[in-house]
Amino acid sequence: MQKNSQSGVEVVRILDVAAMIEHYISDAITFWCSDLRFQGQRKALELRRSLSNPDPLILPGGLRHIFAPEKEYDREFVVRMLIKLINAHGAREVHAQGHIQCANCADLVVHCASLEEEFEFFRCELMPRGVSFLQQDLDAAYKERLIPHEVRVIGQLGEFAGLHEMGISQAAADAA
Repeated sequence: MQKNSQSGVEVVRILDVAAMIEHYISDAITFWCSDLRFQGQRKALELRRSLSNPDPLILPGGLRHIFAPEKEYDREFVVRMLIKLINAHGAREVHAQGHIQCANCADLVVHCASLEEEFEFFRCELMPRGVSFLQQDLDAAYKERLIPHEVRVIGQLGEFAGLHEMGISQAAADAA
């Protein structure tokens, strides 16, 4: 036990687990919602893609902060955090997840009468908008030299039976 003589705060080591000392390059940033029901999908995606050094950015609502932020500073905060992670660990991909039955998106899907309808709304409206906006934000950050390289945004849509990848066509990106 160590005691800080100035503040009187005691510090006690509670675990003897070594951390990696070397600086690492991140395979990708996994930007996901904090809903535990979908964390298994994130881990499975990391294994499937052989991501050995992913940087997680976990926030309640995940991609909602991009496709329908409650306040514009929510979106700006997420983009700033992604820029910090890209600069710290060099990730070249962002895996951005949204999922059905998200408590933080309930106000956006109130008109959906079923899980199937909610899934289609996410698939056709919310996810393409979020992935496109986030790609535009990171492209702008690269052009402004806030990040050292281009970064690809890949959308993942979670539902209870699995995870779907969202490819955004250039025409859809230009329309957003």
